Amino acid sequence: MELVNSWGDIKSNMQTFDGYRWSKDYNGYYRKRIELGICLIVCMDDNGNRNFYPSRFMGYFNNSAPKHTDHVEKHGRDTNEIINTILGKTPEQNEQILKYFEEFCVKMDIVYKENGTGDNPRRFWVFN
Repeated sequence: MELVNSWGDIKSNMQTFDGYRWSKDYNGYYRKRIELGICLIVCMDDNGNRNFYPSRFMGYFNNSAPKHTDHVEKHGRDTNEIINTILGKTPEQNEQILKYFEEFCVKMDIVYKENGTGDNPRRFWVFN
């Protein structure tokens, strides 16, 4: 799969991912990506809600659940590097954002874990 090239590409993936939140067919997929994510982009929407987006989904061009599931060679290292370049910063651990993430998980009825896959601490790109 091709990596994203711009903030517009990432935003397009965010819209797709947001759609999965309310989708009967892809809600479980959405929830699992949030639960397992290590590096996440956090953005505030027009209503003041913080939303979280896993880098491994956001970093591939024109991504979708089926494409992402079928792509066995995906790696967060690749997507993190391109997101770092596009956003001009690296994801960081942030205790306050981690609390917001916990609130988000509770609100969305997603299993909250302080760490992501492999017990790696979560890191965040804060972007608004």
